[in-house]
Amino acid sequence: MAFTSKPIASVSITNTITSKAQHTAAEIAYKLEPKLLHARQLMSKGEYQKALSALPSSNRDLEVRNVCAVCLMRMNRFEEAIDLLRTVSINSSINRLRDDVPLHIRINFSTSLYFGGRPAGGLEALQEIKHDDHPAVKLVREHARKWVAQMSFIRRLDWRLNGITPKQLPGPPSQPVGICIWDLQ
Repeated sequence: MAFTSKPIASVSITNTITSKAQHTAAEIAYKLEPKLLHARQLMSKGEYQKALSALPSSNRDLEVRNVCAVCLMRMNRFEEAIDLLRTVSINSSINRLRDDVPLHIRINFSTSLYFGGRPAGGLEALQEIKHDDHPAVKLVREHARKWVAQMSFIRRLDWRLNGITPKQLPGPPSQPVGICIWDLQ
């Protein structure tokens, strides 16, 4: 008895994975959970504390954590934003940014590091991201350029050559920082 084998119809795994991952910002915005939609409305009015209170603080969803961090960043509470995003943004075994985390969350983490008292870490993280053409990255780099220009010659030399952060840290941003899921285009 001879068995005739028919080839199994192959399904491309990469096609099924990429089709799920390729959602536009508009599709994502419509699929937001109600608490995120409410937070979006509050944030558009500048009521960041109310938006933060409306979101569950223990939620493990990346976008909910990111929106909480953006609210904190816009209230100049960068240290808290760092704590919120660190666990999702950093691969603790190699101390590098995780590539599987969405770009806007990695940029938010880098921005919060820079403005949260760790300017060297924030700029290093932005360099690791390698998206110099992104408007949020340009904003931080321009702010850093102005900050460095205000330093004395010795402080600037220490900063550039030795990586020693001066006591005079970067001031708060002049405009709201942070990228939410609905800000993506």
